[in-house]
Amino acid sequence: MTKLQLFDSVIIREAMPLNEGAVAPVGTVGAVVELLADGEAHMVELFGEWVKFDNKGNMVLTISDDPEAFTETLGIATVKVGEYVAG
Repeated sequence: MTKLQLFDSVIIREAMPLNEGAVAPVGTVGAVVELLADGEAHMVELFGEWVKFDNKGNMVLTISDDPEAFTETLGIATVKVGEYVAG
């Protein structure tokens, strides 16, 4: 297995529990944001839907082509090499 590097993209290959009972589903994309234990573990930021803020400050779904769009952060998880993610 190739070691992941900082900012590598990953895809969740099995459902991953997050804080407060949420679960990142299979296929969730993310990015490595920190390398731990000499690359044997990683902190990964997981992303959800394309969203933007409406004129009332509420986050609403949108499309990726919207100039105000960004991907919602679902959570940050610490994973060991081979666990949950495919590089």
